[in-house]
Amino acid sequence: MIKKFKNVISQFGTGNIAILKSKHVTVNNIQAMDKLNELIQKGNWIGAAKLMFQMKKYVDSQHPAAPHYKYEFSEDESGGIWKTIVPAYPEAPVLHPLKGNFRFILPEKYRRFKNMAELLHNSYCNQENIELDAIAFKTWVDETIIDDLHKKDFASFKLTLIPEKFPPPTPMRLYLKGHAWSIDYLEIGVTKIDGSTIFIDNHKQKNVPFYVQFIIDITGSRAEMKIEIKEDYLRSVRDVLIFKEFAHLSNKRTRHKLALKLLKEDSDIFIAEEWNFNEDKSDETMEFLKLLKKLKYLEEELQGNFTLPIHGFITENEAYLIDIIYSSLINHTFKEKLTETISVKIKEEKEIASLLSLQSKKKNGFSISLNNYIDEPVSIFGFVFPFNIHQILLEKVSLKDAELLERKLAIKDEDEELIVKFKPVGKSSYVIQKFSNEIE
Repeated sequence: MIKKFKNVISQFGTGNIAILKSKHVTVNNIQAMDKLNELIQKGNWIGAAKLMFQMKKYVDSQHPAAPHYKYEFSEDESGGIWKTIVPAYPEAPVLHPLKGNFRFILPEKYRRFKNMAELLHNSYCNQENIELDAIAFKTWVDETIIDDLHKKDFASFKLTLIPEKFPPPTPMRLYLKGHAWSIDYLEIGVTKIDGSTIFIDNHKQKNVPFYVQFIIDITGSRAEMKIEIKEDYLRSVRDVLIFKEFAHLSNKRTRHKLALKLLKEDSDIFIAEEWNFNEDKSDETMEFLKLLKKLKYLEEELQGNFTLPIHGFITENEAYLIDIIYSSLINHTFKEKLTETISVKIKEEKEIASLLSLQSKKKNGFSISLNNYIDEPVSIFGFVFPFNIHQILLEKVSLKDAELLERKLAIKDEDEELIVKFKPVGKSSYVIQKFSNEIE
């Protein structure tokens, strides 16, 4: 029997048995340990393993209720050694049940409960241990006394009741019926029960972009939902798109039914026609969502990943460049009206002279194709694109300050670049752009 005892821990719940643990237990057989060390030093691992099994069998045989029960030992985070009583074979709890009784003083904080059953139910629903001030604790198997402990023998004598754990998280899929939006894999489990309200979430799931919580009122057939995108994933195009698209869909007047599906059974655990989303009315425009979809398309086509800005704000220039790149990749050109002067640097004297000649012949405007060879790689959000040429087609333009350009050409050095300015001619002026690796 253990003479020194500090903490007693037991469990309640279907299928559980009482568990007795003590931090003041030491298994110390010096001769056996010396022999074990000797075998290991000689590299006799088989012999060392046999000796360890012999030691374990010896410890098991010392249990007062052997051969029906045995000891198991574990170490906690602080280095304390815990002794646990466990069945020696599956039928032991039925054929030779571990029984016990205890007397205790109920702490003030628990006296609001009507009876012990209500207290135990609250402990289970909130997954909170119950700590009691014990007076006496006794356990036995058949006619064999295991422990008979009294408060007078200890400076501190506490009894902790540990509730049965909620079922482990289950793989699920969150989706909208009749829509492509979904979060395909979530490990969701019960975390709290408050009357008819059940709280379930995926807080135990590791390395996932989203924290998802459901608050389900069984009697009222209502469900509220909370989705948060974790900070580590705020720079991921795919994850931000999923989150923002859901926020956008939640604001539509005609909303799709929200469903949570058990993956193993391929069946919906619930379907909600009316549901609440934690985010306020989303101010994200369709243009922003389209931009994210374009980035996702580029990632898939080029097999790379963008890293969105930390602040989450995409500038107009960045959005403009993305539009040109996207159009280029789907074999289209990016066409827009030309409303302002556009400037181009040109070094070749023959090209500038040709433009001046064209200007004099076509007073109502002309079209010109410019091919700029890219010296510095085109990159955005940490991704470098494999483009060598920036093609520009100007439709219905004319030279601005043609006379000044002509005077500069007359005194131009051989390697000097001149700035040539093109201006729109009426409403039919366009600029068409495309990135490529070869001139088309």
